[in-house]
Order: sequence, then C-alpha cells, then structure tokens
Amino acid sequence: MVSRDYVDSSTTHPPQNHSAQPHVVLDDDPTLDKIHDHYRSQIHRDADMEKGRDDEVLSSGGMTDHRDHHFARSKHPQVAKEPAGETDFELADSNQGTAFLTSKDTAKVGWFLVSVLPAVVFFVALVQILYYNDILPWFIGKAAVFFFWSLRVSGAEAVVAAASPFIGQGESAMLIKPFVVHLTQAELHQVMCSGFATIAGSVLLAYISLGVNPQALISSCVMSIPASLAISKLRYPETEETLTTGRVVIPDDDAHRAANSLHAFANGAWLGLKIAGMILATLLCIIALLGLANGVLTWVGGYLNINDPPLTVELIVGYICYPVAFLLGVPRNGDLLKVAKLIGTKLIANEFVAYSALQTDPAYADLSPRSRLIATYALCGFANIGSLGTQIGVLSQIAPGRSEDVSKLALSALITGALSTFTSASIAGLLIQDEAAYFNPGSGTG
Repeated sequence: MVSRDYVDSSTTHPPQNHSAQPHVVLDDDPTLDKIHDHYRSQIHRDADMEKGRDDEVLSSGGMTDHRDHHFARSKHPQVAKEPAGETDFELADSNQGTAFLTSKDTAKVGWFLVSVLPAVVFFVALVQILYYNDILPWFIGKAAVFFFWSLRVSGAEAVVAAASPFIGQGESAMLIKPFVVHLTQAELHQVMCSGFATIAGSVLLAYISLGVNPQALISSCVMSIPASLAISKLRYPETEETLTTGRVVIPDDDAHRAANSLHAFANGAWLGLKIAGMILATLLCIIALLGLANGVLTWVGGYLNINDPPLTVELIVGYICYPVAFLLGVPRNGDLLKVAKLIGTKLIANEFVAYSALQTDPAYADLSPRSRLIATYALCGFANIGSLGTQIGVLSQIAPGRSEDVSKLALSALITGALSTFTSASIAGLLIQDEAAYFNPGSGTG
C-alpha cells in the first residue's frame, strides 16, 4: 500500500531511482503517465531499430549478410519472421539429403556446391532406376522409331539422337556400343553432333537450380533432336550403306546390368558422384583459367588504351559471335553484345559458366525478355571445347580403331551441334510472342 503523501512529495522531489514506480498504478497521477509513455516510446524505438536492421539485411543478398539475418531472426523472432508452412519447392527434394549431411541452414544457402551438385547426383541415380526398370528405354525406343521413320535416318543415329537429352553425350553413345566400330563417317559425325546439340537430363536439374526456366530448357532439348539430325546431314551427307538401315535396336548391356533396383540406384549414385566431381573440377579449372586470361588481357589492354570496356576473353568472343546474336533475332537495343558474350563464353568455357553469368551477373540483369529467352535457348547445349575432349575420349574408348576418324570429325561435329542449338533458339524467338511469361516476375533470375 503506497500512501498519497509519498506520491505527492515525489512529484516535487523525484527520487533518483524510479525502479519502484512502474509498479504503482494510480490512474490520476501525471508522473506515472509520463513514465509509462517513456517506456512505451523506448520499446517502439527499439522495435523500429531492429526492423530497420533486418530490412537492411534482407535487402543486401550477400552470403555474409545471410548469417547476420539468421542471427537477427533468432534474437528477435517477432521481427522479419517467415510465414509458417511456406517453403521453396526443390525438384527431386535433393536438399533434404544435403540437410542431413550438413544442416538445414546450410541446405538453404545458395552455394553451387550444396544446392546444384547434390541435385545432379540424385537425378542421375533416379535415371538409373528408370533405366533398369525399362521405363526410360521404352521412351527412347519410341522416340527413336519416330525419328527413324520421319527423318529416314539409320537406327543407330535415331537411338543416339533420341537418347542424348535423357542420358547425355557419353552415355548415349554407349547404347550403340556394338555398332560404333561399323558406323559410317556420316553416322559417326551425327552421333557426336547429337551430343553437342543438347544437354543431358543429369545436368538439367543443375540449370533449373540456377534459376533457368525449365520449360525453355526442355523444349530446347526436344527441338534440338531433329535439328541436329537435319543439320548434320547437310554438313556431312550419307554416301555409304549403313549397318542399321531399316531397324532400330537398343542392345542390352548384360555385363553392366544391375541385379535389382537397389543396385541400380547405388550404381547411379556413384555415377552421379563422378559426374558432379567432373563438373566441380571442370568449373574450378575453367573459371580460374578465364580469370587468369582476363587478368593478362586487361593488363595488355591498359597499354593499348582499351579500358572501357576492359579487354577480356568475353569481350573478344562477344565481338566474334556478334553476327550470330544478330541472326538469332536479338533486339538491337544494347543486348546484342551481351548475348554474343554469353554465346562466346558458352563455346569457350561451358554452358554452366554462361548460365551462371546470365542468372547472377549484374551486367545481364537488364536484358529484355526477348533477349533473355533467346539466350536461354542458345546456351542449351554441350557444344564447347571441354565437351570436345569428352566426346573424343568416350568414342575412342568404345572403339579404339575409330579414334582417328573421331578426331577428324570432332571439330566439325562441334560446330554443327552449336548451329543446331542456335536453330532452336531462332525458332523459339520466331514463335514465342509473350517472352515475359517465361520468367518469374521480380525474381531477377528469369
């Protein structure tokens, strides 16, 4: 019980310690109203400061700021709290495996190492299960029969062309391993061209994880099948009698066939690990090599007064590919050189580097929807110098006696495969009118 005299005297001579006064509840006392107002204003100021800090963290987008944001949310859960039950959908849910091996927070980090490569490993394992249960071979066989009868190509060419978007350039050649020794020059050219013209299902998920539109990727793969068959025959017409004329055969590889679905899944996981390791090592070396080359070229360009823009590998190949971007239908609004640089980067390095630049480099953030769509289609293929070595190595291992023919035809097949991909991009630019519908508004990644 607090006396009235104490409160009245405190109004004239307030004590230095106000710790007891917040517990005094007197509706008609002006001093307590001031104290309450003081504490309420202090609480609001603290909340506004925390909200301002969280808004700054959320708008920055850096990896270091992501850790600060996590700290701010754990310390003040009432500020910038994520809605319950709202999660991002990841194809194949491969991030759950990453979360088990690391942590849930690590699985949500947008690093290529923990977001893209685990998805590649999982998808390759899934493809092996589908292949063991004769689901994927059934689709490949039906597609091969369609292209065989519609385009009048040999059975071996139809099988490889139909299988390349599913299982990749090296694995598709393994489907016709018994026939590789007997392939004609035109068939050998077509086998390599099909591998260069499209991408594989094993890396499709990797590109989608980067933010590339999946509809554009899948449609590009489908269009590249007849495009590679047609353009390869224009470049290297068939003049010999082929062994697989009039029949489509997908031979069984009993020596490497899995015992059951679990065995197939384990083999696929191991194969996916090797593919992911190859992607990791290739990107590490290529990006480092490009950085070294750009450093040297920039240094030389400084002496030649080439500073705006600086002399780089991307600038050189961009001007070389400038006519290609123009013929693909890229608008002449400043996007021509940018798309040409992406195409050149894809041919010199690989499509991973080009897609990563398209999705994350601020220099390409202002591309028009039409330019972004054409670039997405034009980059969707394995036609690059690194894949050239892969093709030569795989086919030389399958048929050592044909290694000389493979080496002579490889460069021509690379150029033909790139032209096949560009044909798909030009058709997409011709037919698609609402390009903006292919990209997520506000995502900045397309």
